[in-house]
Amino acid sequence: MGYDTRRHLTGDSEEDDSMAKYDKLTEWLNSRTVVMTFAEIEKIIEDKLPDAASKHRPWWGNEKESGSRQCRSWLDAGWEVGKVDLKAKMVLFRKAQN
Repeated sequence: MGYDTRRHLTGDSEEDDSMAKYDKLTEWLNSRTVVMTFAEIEKIIEDKLPDAASKHRPWWGNEKESGSRQCRSWLDAGWEVGKVDLKAKMVLFRKAQN
């Protein structure tokens, strides 16, 4: 591709075009959810979840100000809890909204 005077004068760059090309990938990745069983989480953390995780929906809250270590773990990773099924012992994580 040759020198583009218009692109040079407007400040646009080929890099801007290539970044825009991947916008749909970003949107797709941001729309993903992850469903995990409590057992899968326990395997990852190599420990049992506390009883409160199976009995109290607020344990799965997304309030970082609460100071809960579990909440910080998913929020710091850019995820939030979307739904929790205490009976089925499953949780749905989704990308946190900016």
